[in-house]
Amino acid sequence: MLVVLLVHAALLAWLFVRAREGSLFELETGAFASVAAGALAIAGWLLWRWPHRTRVIAVLGGVITIAMLFTFGSLATVSLMLLNAYVVGRLVSRPLGASASNEPPSVTALVGIALWTGFMAAMISFKVHYPAVYVVMLLLPLVAVPHVTAEAVVRISRSLARNDTFSARERAWIAVVVALGIIHALLAARPEVGFDAGTMHLQFAQILRHENRWPFDTSRYAWAVMPLGADLQFAAAFLLDGEHAVRLLNLAFAALVGDLAYRLIRLYARREIALACVALLASTPLAFLETGTLFVENLWTAFLLASFYATLRFARIRGAADAAAAALCAAGAMQCKVIGVAWVIPVLAGLAIVMFQRRDSMFTRPLAIWAVIAAFIAVWPYANAWLRTGNPLFPYFNALFRSPLFDVASSFNNALYNTPLRPWSPYAAVLDSAHHVEGSDGAAGLQWLLFYPLVLFGALRRPPPAFWYALALAVVFFAAVYSQQSYLRYLLPFFVLVTVLAGWTIETLSHTRAAGMTLLAAGTVVCALNVSVIHTASWINTTLCLPCTHDDGARDRFIARYAPLRTVSDYLNRELPDARIGFLILNGASPSGYLGSSHSANWHDWSTYHALVNAAVAEDVAAVVRRHGLTHVVVATAQSDSTSDAIRAYVAQRTSPVWRFDNFVVAAVRGE
Repeated sequence: MLVVLLVHAALLAWLFVRAREGSLFELETGAFASVAAGALAIAGWLLWRWPHRTRVIAVLGGVITIAMLFTFGSLATVSLMLLNAYVVGRLVSRPLGASASNEPPSVTALVGIALWTGFMAAMISFKVHYPAVYVVMLLLPLVAVPHVTAEAVVRISRSLARNDTFSARERAWIAVVVALGIIHALLAARPEVGFDAGTMHLQFAQILRHENRWPFDTSRYAWAVMPLGADLQFAAAFLLDGEHAVRLLNLAFAALVGDLAYRLIRLYARREIALACVALLASTPLAFLETGTLFVENLWTAFLLASFYATLRFARIRGAADAAAAALCAAGAMQCKVIGVAWVIPVLAGLAIVMFQRRDSMFTRPLAIWAVIAAFIAVWPYANAWLRTGNPLFPYFNALFRSPLFDVASSFNNALYNTPLRPWSPYAAVLDSAHHVEGSDGAAGLQWLLFYPLVLFGALRRPPPAFWYALALAVVFFAAVYSQQSYLRYLLPFFVLVTVLAGWTIETLSHTRAAGMTLLAAGTVVCALNVSVIHTASWINTTLCLPCTHDDGARDRFIARYAPLRTVSDYLNRELPDARIGFLILNGASPSGYLGSSHSANWHDWSTYHALVNAAVAEDVAAVVRRHGLTHVVVATAQSDSTSDAIRAYVAQRTSPVWRFDNFVVAAVRGE
């Protein structure tokens, strides 16, 4: 085993060198090192000075950091949303006999989020989505059941006041987690500049606030009827306090993932190991990618982990509340991504087997009611898509369902991530991550080259049944997802499971002080290496943009550098709100916040994209402009893949420039 670990450590070192040499962008090493070292030193000193106040110091450090980086409104919004979710979750678990002291708060909150997500999805087409309505809906449960609200506040207070004794190594790991958390918070506090956010996740929230409903316009947005679970939560935060609240909420979802990973590891491992594994998970470039811009994987992964954790708890204590939580969290995951079915089916199958072994808990009326509600929440987005388009998975698998609203010749698929599934694919995802995400080698993180052999070693040491269950779930999920899209972000739940399995295996090794110090030394080195290649998963993460937290000018410059189309769309919203805009930028991140009528040359607007890609002459582009009645166009001026000869000819012959910014021109369409 030692030889295997040494070989994998050598591979880790080789991958680190490749990651450092292969990146096209220079990392602001000084800023990252200063923040990490400073946070680590302060947290370490405080934890060493007051060891019996470890919980208070860690939590207050996080709260103070967030209060300094985000607005008061965003902090209040996210706190209210999480408290509301917890109270709603308790309204589910209390009648089923769960006690607050024994119930994981993260699972309870996710149950509440799942219920709210299902309710919002059912109501999204009605013109009722106003900030005042959301404030009332968030406050209503808190006021209607004040004893449950008070119970939540008391529980938080008692948890912070508890004087647990943490060992020196545990406090060192907590200091590392706090330092990593501060880097995550700094990345989340920057302006949103991600491609997916500009075309979908933040765009959805902006449109919902502008129109107060969602029209399911698949002719404009191919993703209009896709599962929008995380986007619905982002939209709720955006309605209340804008972009700051949305990015802070995404950070909170990442914290839920970390908490659930910690709780899963603690089922079979001591606290020191759980803290170490969570720190290693949080240090990966992939994790920083998820908090550095708006994606849905944080909430999706949290739902999946919660369903698995609740199932394991049900197998242990046979509580009806855990069965309901597993079903509702699985439903929440299906509201976020359809590929979650590769996780949900094995988890619910395991839950059903345990329930069948104890038949008296299987057919209780309250549990049956929540099972029906969970099924409704899970099925709703797909039934809605089927009724509106004829394809429950629209626009995916359209060659099978043949909806006339999208291409029927072939199913939509990102050809960049179609690597064939092989026995060594888990290694390929790590060693060759440049071909599995929009980044470079090292993006997945480095510790997997140590965790993989640990997991295999753990399988040889007569592990508990939960180990085999988790290992089977990891294998099934990886195979199902990788064979469809070999994409790192979609594999995030798999990597969390590998972390859990590795943690359980480490527990079976030596418990000596030397082993603990070795884990601390090796783990902190890997964390530092991961942070040093943070930009391999996203070139945007080359900078922390420390002035962005308080300087509007710095925020504007950051947006202009990394997402100039946001600046263009701000101009269009201000000067041309009633125009009909054509973003003639092939595969551009449009509309990037424009709220008027628009069409874009990316796959989200399939007919426009297809027509512009195949345009041979200026007249072909003019036909697209006439079909949509466009009054203005936005084009890129540089010679690149984002434009074509036909688009450039059309712009030169039939438009008049109105405004220029960076590499883009807004032009008015001249009359025929």
